[in-house]
Amino acid sequence: MERNGRRLTAVEKVNARETVTRMVLREIVVDLALGRPNAPAYLADLFERISARMDVLSPNEEAEPIPSAMRAELEKFFVRTGERMDEEARRRASRRSRR
Repeated sequence: MERNGRRLTAVEKVNARETVTRMVLREIVVDLALGRPNAPAYLADLFERISARMDVLSPNEEAEPIPSAMRAELEKFFVRTGERMDEEARRRASRRSRR
């Protein structure tokens, strides 16, 4: 892989892969949520289920900083996914009203 005529570093490749994966996953979660009768409740439930699994992985967050970083990433993902879900719901409603 190259960018601006130079080879990408390993960190740039990992960052690119992570960004693309997060974008694809966010769109999948948005589509699943919007297919439910109560999309915000679906997102909240999904967040709680994943958060509970994280608690089982590491019951002592103070001894191990990685789970707290994971929790922060999880929260950020769901906040941004909620924002994206709202955008998509407005877009879909606008398309329906034009028909």
